[in-house]
Amino acid sequence: MRAIYKRELVYLFHTLPTYLYLCINLLLCGLFVVAFNLLQLSPSFEYSVSYFGLPLLVMVPVLCMSSLARERKNGLKDLLWSLPVGTPSLILGKFFALVTIEAILTLVLCLLPILLGSFGAVLYLPAYLSLFFYFLLSAALTALCMFLSSLTDSALVACFSGIAAELVFYLLGRIASVFPASPYASFACLAVLVLLAGVLVFALSRNGIMTGVFLLITFTPFWILLFVRTSLYEGLVSRVLTRLSLFGLASKLTYGIFDWTALLVHLSVIAVFLLFSILKIERSRNA
Repeated sequence: MRAIYKRELVYLFHTLPTYLYLCINLLLCGLFVVAFNLLQLSPSFEYSVSYFGLPLLVMVPVLCMSSLARERKNGLKDLLWSLPVGTPSLILGKFFALVTIEAILTLVLCLLPILLGSFGAVLYLPAYLSLFFYFLLSAALTALCMFLSSLTDSALVACFSGIAAELVFYLLGRIASVFPASPYASFACLAVLVLLAGVLVFALSRNGIMTGVFLLITFTPFWILLFVRTSLYEGLVSRVLTRLSLFGLASKLTYGIFDWTALLVHLSVIAVFLLFSILKIERSRNA
């Protein structure tokens, strides 16, 4: 994994999207700080950070669009896969290289609360907690875009599909409001979502046993809860989708409240999409 990480990091620092990602994010984040903290004389740096995720909607897909697609397009995948490196090491090496770029951006942004402190009092703990969740958000979006990059040979297709998928996550809070709140309607919606997830697992793994085990483990608790505690399903889909809205999960930090659920959801999204990427690449290597 170390060799893949070093190779990918060197590549990233020799490509234009990396510098576009750093420069545009720094520029827009600086403008948000000027608008909300300096011009309005507000000490709440975490309020400005709540808007830092907007540039990520476009810039993370730009950074990640060729993470896995370029080997497929340039015909280098056979050479890369011939190396004595497992698929998990390959995916994790590329992921950590991209996250390193995002960590550099976050470390630079960590200087902003210190600069604001020279103008007046700043609450440093909420400020740096909000930057930590900003970093987790960028890492979760990176895992998502890497998975989409593994599905296509075209970097542009990976980029635009990444933007579309991130918009869905951004709008999940509003999408959740249109779902019915009745228990049986919520169960039906969850059943459809689980079936779609099962189709995705089968498409990535081509393993009927794995898909069957996944559906069995997922469906069984839902059926039991439907008969034991039907009231639990009332408005459940809306609550679940709201919890999956990555861009809105850390909003409690603007009030100085640490949200453990947000931390768990971000880490879960990272793990799930990295696993999907590993399954997709492993299937391609064995094809």
